Amino acid sequence: LNITTDGKIVAGMIYYGKGNDLPELSCTGSSGLWYAETKYTFPGGRYLNFASVIINPGCTLIVFKHLNSAGSNKKFIGPQTIPNPPTGGPISDCISPATAPTPCVGSLLWTCNQTYPSCKPADKWHYVTELDNSAQSVTAQFTYQKTVGTEWSHSMTKSRSVSPTVTAEISAEFWGITAKMGISGTTTYDWTETDSSTKSESKSYTVEVTVPPKTKVIIMEVLGSCGGSKIHTQMFKIVDATNKVTLRTYHGAITTYDLTSDL
Repeated sequence: LNITTDGKIVAGMIYYGKGNDLPELSCTGSSGLWYAETKYTFPGGRYLNFASVIINPGCTLIVFKHLNSAGSNKKFIGPQTIPNPPTGGPISDCISPATAPTPCVGSLLWTCNQTYPSCKPADKWHYVTELDNSAQSVTAQFTYQKTVGTEWSHSMTKSRSVSPTVTAEISAEFWGITAKMGISGTTTYDWTETDSSTKSESKSYTVEVTVPPKTKVIIMEVLGSCGGSKIHTQMFKIVDATNKVTLRTYHGAITTYDLTSDL
């Protein structure tokens, strides 16, 4: 069962045909997908067949005996499959001329810990540090800490913590959203080709730079954002601090470079 579909979180699925204690013989008849944060009472005061149920990881289903979330209730926490829900408590036996007795409920509520990413992506050139060798008459070595990877927002962190399956699908949806930026008109970064290091949890490493004498430079990175998530890419540039001219642009896991040939 998919975790997402049509831009929504899938909480679970209910099959309306007769269930069976053997999972292989359950999940029959028509079925319906149910989405996160759904509170439901069947129109017209009818009760809902509750024959076989699949609940996704990170999601919870609460069923009620009566309409409009009234009466006794029972909570089912995913991931789990209920091939033939036992009657009792909020689950009743419903009988119609067309079917044998089938478990049914008066109303239900679906919730999930994960949320669908619905942010608007953007990127920019972001200041990282300044390397100042302007007062010296000899070449100097500088180091700075570069961050590569993604700092996830609170909601994305919560969604990604549910299970490996949820992490994979939610992350794929997120990177699908950022890919819509294509080749950025602001930074020229190609968001359709985001590398695995950028998609991973953010990490910092040391970069060593050789700076010529009488020179001051600014290091800037391409920083993406979507909602509260920050994306530190491997693309960065060196800017002359005096005339603001870009000396060189780099893209990749570079830990050392020499600027003496650029000036």
